[in-house]
Amino acid sequence: MCGIAGFIAGQGAADAGALTPMLARIAHRGPDGQGTFVEGPAALGHCRLAIIDLAGGAQPLYSEDKNLVIVFNGEIYNYKALTAELTALGHCFATRTDTEVLLHGWEQWGRELLPRLRGMFAFALWDRRAGTLFCARDMFGIKPLYYCRCADGTLLFASEIKAFLDHPSFEKRLNEARLPDWLSMEYLPDRETLFAGVYELPPAHTLCWQNGRVTLQRYAAPRFRVQRGRSLRSWAQAIGDALADSAAAHRIADVEVGCFLSGGVDSAYITALARPGRTYTISYAEPRYDESFPARALARSLGVRNRVRRISPGEFWDAVPAVQYHMGSSGPPRVSCCSSSSRP
Repeated sequence: MCGIAGFIAGQGAADAGALTPMLARIAHRGPDGQGTFVEGPAALGHCRLAIIDLAGGAQPLYSEDKNLVIVFNGEIYNYKALTAELTALGHCFATRTDTEVLLHGWEQWGRELLPRLRGMFAFALWDRRAGTLFCARDMFGIKPLYYCRCADGTLLFASEIKAFLDHPSFEKRLNEARLPDWLSMEYLPDRETLFAGVYELPPAHTLCWQNGRVTLQRYAAPRFRVQRGRSLRSWAQAIGDALADSAAAHRIADVEVGCFLSGGVDSAYITALARPGRTYTISYAEPRYDESFPARALARSLGVRNRVRRISPGEFWDAVPAVQYHMGSSGPPRVSCCSSSSRP
């Protein structure tokens, strides 16, 4: 998990001092380093959690001619295949990162890059010559991206809304009209948030800023076709193969891979498929909520390490404010059991 934040100034040049507190608000997303780009009206920042190419993957990352600048949160699982394809087309790579695939892919295919990507992502790309900002979010909206048009014309964007709070152009106002929806469902089903004027870029959508104008566009829509005549065994095999393929893709990393493991079916199945280096389990003092025993048993049977962290009732309630602060989303929860970093 990395974090991105930035803005396009509505008037004059971007103030580098306004970007610093934005990144400070989301520093928890990337403890391995920060980088910034500020030029003209554009300010882009990145907080890095190093997963691929630990030494050469610092961001922002630039294209060969330094015209394109990108900040990226996520992982492109088919980046090696895309790197080979782009290399054959004449592109020269300076790093081993999946981030660089986005730069060369944009140079080669433009918007047609997006359907070629397999992975979870949210990125912002600034074209210095054209003076345009292009943002995109993955098909399922796994990686978050929020934006806001301020009264002075400034466009803010970030992985979390809290990054906007210290920007001088941002006006913090409650979106009172959507409170009934939130209190009824505990999330908002569309792109609005509980902050007035702040929106979530929808899954499979792009955002483009050019000459002060912002446009959103959908780049893909899943299509489901009914297939008849297949046996239950055939469907079970197909689903199993798809899940195994997905688990293998999630293991692509230059660091140790870990899994969250409870006593439930979902995390147990993913752990069995992924066979990570280690697993982590939360244990509770109340026996009826404690799933550490089946988790330990599964870890032993798979031959993977399991670390259990026991949470007392006092620790649970003490942590609630911090949990609320870091949830940072108005949309439905999206949970991943497999992580490419097993650092405690």
